[in-house]
Amino acid sequence: MTLPNWNPDDYFVSFPDSYCEGSITGMPIYNKVGMVSRFIMEAILREVKSCINCDSELAAIILCLVLVDYLAGYYTGHQSQRIDFLGFMEKYFPEKYSPYNERIYDQLRCGLLHNLAAVNPWKAHGKSFRIHSHLEKHLEEDFDEEGEWQINFSVKIFEEDIRRAWLMYAHDIIMKSKEQPNLAKNFHKRFNKLDGRGALMVKTNA
Repeated sequence: MTLPNWNPDDYFVSFPDSYCEGSITGMPIYNKVGMVSRFIMEAILREVKSCINCDSELAAIILCLVLVDYLAGYYTGHQSQRIDFLGFMEKYFPEKYSPYNERIYDQLRCGLLHNLAAVNPWKAHGKSFRIHSHLEKHLEEDFDEEGEWQINFSVKIFEEDIRRAWLMYAHDIIMKSKEQPNLAKNFHKRFNKLDGRGALMVKTNA
């Protein structure tokens, strides 16, 4: 775990009970955050864990990278770009990521999503990532079998850090609305696109 002393109790949120009718776009912010939270926790991260348990780390890391992009869109209130992905990570991920954030976006995010390779063939890549499902030496560098420097990347720890980032971000949206009003404003803006149809997916048993 990247931050073993992190305490989730510091990020509880409180909000009034509510009942609302009509379009989901008219719901209060805490209802919207609750819907997105259930989607992230019960659908996406559960699927990531299933992939990790089956040693399908490629599927797991792609889901994780897409999830960071998804959160960056809420964070900024528009279609996420490189600067938004990096901004969200700088704000809500442990400091250990900071030296690697640009490389994570350029090589892993763009490399895997656009080129199905853990290096981006269109950008100089330098040190390569070694993707592993359970490796404990996350974001630590050592030599590969050819004697080249590599960056160890644990999908399991990345998933834990995304979960932590979401809890911190959700806490800020609801509990720090006076100090940071743009967080709720941007969240509403992103959630309400296409009348809420683009906010999340609902998994059915059919």
